[in-house]
Amino acid sequence: MKKIIQTSACFFLSIAFIFQSQTTSAQTTTAMKSSNKRGFGFRIGLNYAKVSGGSDSVQYHYKPGLMIAVFLAPPSSGVIGYKSELLYSRQGFDYTNPNGTTGTVSNDYLMVPQMMTINITKFVQLQAGAFAGYLLNTKDSNRPKTTTGNDPSRTMLDLMNRFDYGAAAGIEIHPFKGMILNARYNMGFAKLYKEQSDIAQTNPTPVPSFNPLAKYENIDTKNAVIQLSVGYRF
Repeated sequence: MKKIIQTSACFFLSIAFIFQSQTTSAQTTTAMKSSNKRGFGFRIGLNYAKVSGGSDSVQYHYKPGLMIAVFLAPPSSGVIGYKSELLYSRQGFDYTNPNGTTGTVSNDYLMVPQMMTINITKFVQLQAGAFAGYLLNTKDSNRPKTTTGNDPSRTMLDLMNRFDYGAAAGIEIHPFKGMILNARYNMGFAKLYKEQSDIAQTNPTPVPSFNPLAKYENIDTKNAVIQLSVGYRF
């Protein structure tokens, strides 16, 4: 009887040991797969850009533009995570000035968004955070380069604040492995144009006609951008 009990005990201990080994192996494999996900990726898509604010003399409208981003989003086993991005963004606006002339202003930004992510499910993720940006170049469709050697884009840059910052929020959908569908809204907090008093001290050149500052107004005009993009995470 004693031998039967000992044999049975050994048998059940062996089963328990095998089960525990398999469970540990499965957990290790899952952890290794998770750690092998580097979290690098890219997004490419369209901006629908405008400016908030305005004036009685100028009407602003949305304009499309290209956006390209690379990002780092380390895998997270919990609900909360983060995503760091480096982004090229063509923004700006279409306008109609008091004379009825229409045109387009294109602003090229290099931006660094930092987003907090909230995983609702493995397919849906909410994102909220902040961004900082630097204006690389600007162009007005009604101000082509002249033959006098003066570059109007340089004059226009003198009228603008080169640094922008603000808040961003959006939603990201992961329909299948690696694929990304992203929608985001960026709201700038910095004024697009400098104060009239600052411009008068540093730039005697006449202000472009589309600019609200042409009427010596200090308009609180800021960037407002809707981004729609697709991408892939490795």
